[in-house]
Amino acid sequence: MKNHSAPAAIATNPNMKNACTIWNSMMLLWIKNLLATSAASTGGCVILVAVGRSGAGRAKFFHGAPDLWEKALACTCVFFLLTDRTSSYPRLGAVERIPLMNDPFWKLPEVPHFSLTSPDLEDGAALPPWARSGIAGAGGDDRSPELEWSGAPEGTQSFALTMYDPDAPTGSGWWHWAVHGIPATTTSLPSNAGDPEAALLPHGAVMLPNEIRLPRYLGAAPPAGHGDHRYYFVLSALDTAVLDVDPASTPAFLGFVLRDHIIGRAVLMGTSRTD
Repeated sequence: MKNHSAPAAIATNPNMKNACTIWNSMMLLWIKNLLATSAASTGGCVILVAVGRSGAGRAKFFHGAPDLWEKALACTCVFFLLTDRTSSYPRLGAVERIPLMNDPFWKLPEVPHFSLTSPDLEDGAALPPWARSGIAGAGGDDRSPELEWSGAPEGTQSFALTMYDPDAPTGSGWWHWAVHGIPATTTSLPSNAGDPEAALLPHGAVMLPNEIRLPRYLGAAPPAGHGDHRYYFVLSALDTAVLDVDPASTPAFLGFVLRDHIIGRAVLMGTSRTD
């Protein structure tokens, strides 16, 4: 007996074809809204699989790891779009990358979260104008916001703090600020702590050079017309008081080293744009 695949059955049944067309349209609209509103929180990749009359699956990978199998295993959602050769639905290529907002926590260690807040910044809101960069010509003062935290896990020996823009058009984001060696007894940093001349960091804290190789806080300066950029202040609780990090190291290297010592993470995100 000849086996008929589901796509073949759909192709020969007009009612099923119409239902699938409606289903595809509804799913695509829902996915579009999902990606527009919460792409940053998916944490993995979204895969669309179109099953043609031949039964062969083709996929669009929206986000994920470089390896195809790893993408498939790590995906957050898989949607099967039933179609056939006569369908008006556009054919999907074998593997087509569609950009999403970069997830700055992709493949980082999963650890408990604690609280990071600021009287200068509500989570998800726009950075104050003075937190933008004057050094980079963005009309600000390069002044870091006041930060307060609580609930760090037991065993915390020190903290490391970074500020990162994953939306910078560089292929690797943009590091604005990196500090390690913040004592475990510290629960806040005052505004402008990122200015070395202000000497507001606690004893033992070390600032690393940012992307323009200045060991200080560099304010937001997204390119004109590039839309909203996200700026993540990430405070990592560490199980060691001292990290073996050269003072000239990059913030990315700091992130690699603290990976083996992180026991908790607190996040505060602000946005900025240049019209």
